[in-house]
Amino acid sequence: NLPPAPPGFSWYLFPDLMLNILVPEGWHILQGVQDEADIFILSKDPADSSGNYSVGLTVKIYQNLEDVDAAAQELLGDMTQLTTTTRIVDSFKTQSPSAKVLMYSVLFESEYYDLSPADANRKKRMVCTTIADLQTNRLYFMLFQSPLHLWEEEWNRHGGPASLSVINLLFARP
Repeated sequence: NLPPAPPGFSWYLFPDLMLNILVPEGWHILQGVQDEADIFILSKDPADSSGNYSVGLTVKIYQNLEDVDAAAQELLGDMTQLTTTTRIVDSFKTQSPSAKVLMYSVLFESEYYDLSPADANRKKRMVCTTIADLQTNRLYFMLFQSPLHLWEEEWNRHGGPASLSVINLLFARP
């Protein structure tokens, strides 16, 4: 029983993963398996063969983890230690009312020095969220990224609603 999708979005259902997500109209969806995780990419522009894109959301779902909370924290820590990470803007932790879902999130900026200084994708802003579902031993990894100069528009218009649709559905469970 999903609420109606807001204008400019439609629900995309991943029944095998028990996940529903809002997808901006006209965006591309790529689904597969990577690093023992189910992965899907929602992107404004088509992802290349390596899964790279300019603006979009990557979601990975790891299942049957022994210590899902530790894995969530480790994965988020790894993201902040990348050689491309130039600045941590903000971070937070929260939990569901039942304390069975824990969420960690960090907003950071990255610079890809292998790209030309004129390339719009050289400097990006990203929000990385890991969600540890202690009931199912699933770890949800979400990374929304956009070129820095487009961040406010893309996050507010696309990234926030898409990311929050996953978060709200997970936190709504008893």
